[in-house]
Amino acid sequence: MDNDMQKQAEAAKAEGPVSSVRSALEAIEQAEMEERVVFGPKQQERVNQLIAEAQGRAAKETRAELATARERLAKLESQQPPSREEIEALERRAAEAKAAVAEAEATAQSAHKNAQLLSACQGFIEPELVATLLKSETAFIDGELRPVNSHGSPLLNKHGEPMTIAEHVRGFEEKRPWLTHSTVKGGVGSTAAKGNSSDELRVEDFYGPTATRSRELHQLCIQQNATYRRLRAAALTKGWVR
Repeated sequence: MDNDMQKQAEAAKAEGPVSSVRSALEAIEQAEMEERVVFGPKQQERVNQLIAEAQGRAAKETRAELATARERLAKLESQQPPSREEIEALERRAAEAKAAVAEAEATAQSAHKNAQLLSACQGFIEPELVATLLKSETAFIDGELRPVNSHGSPLLNKHGEPMTIAEHVRGFEEKRPWLTHSTVKGGVGSTAAKGNSSDELRVEDFYGPTATRSRELHQLCIQQNATYRRLRAAALTKGWVR
């Protein structure tokens, strides 16, 4: 083939410049055609099969990538930030839950305070009444119930230490001895000495517009507390006591 091209080149040289160029191009084309790979029918069929398989694999990979992209997009869409209305609703629910917790804690603390005071006031004729009176004078400080002043500061005992509830109740008792069981003396001014049993006492004699024995209520409370309670309850139903 090289000898042929050389011969054609020499012939073209002899023919002139234009003819030599044309001959050179024709020689190059012929050489390229001779170097091309030509497949037979079966070989071409196999090549087409390989191309189809490659295209199928590429399409499968593309579909898988597309499915993955769609899945990621769906996750991103589901993770979008909540709307203003949803945020406000969440804040309202959080505030309501916080208020409910605070209310429950306050209720539990009040019940705890009442229980402690009631236990400390058992020496009084009406422990519930005294506990109610002392409730506003106490507060929890560092988890412990303490007597406090009007500013909420703990009261101090004679040793300069925070006063205990027992000490505060004792001081209250010393100032109001008539409210304790220890001052009750049977027979002094009792209605039995006047020939009347407690069941015969009328609420109208102690309460209301026609009461004539209202001054005896204090002594009746000390000596016959159950009768005093019965008469007072009856007076409450009639609207004579507020």
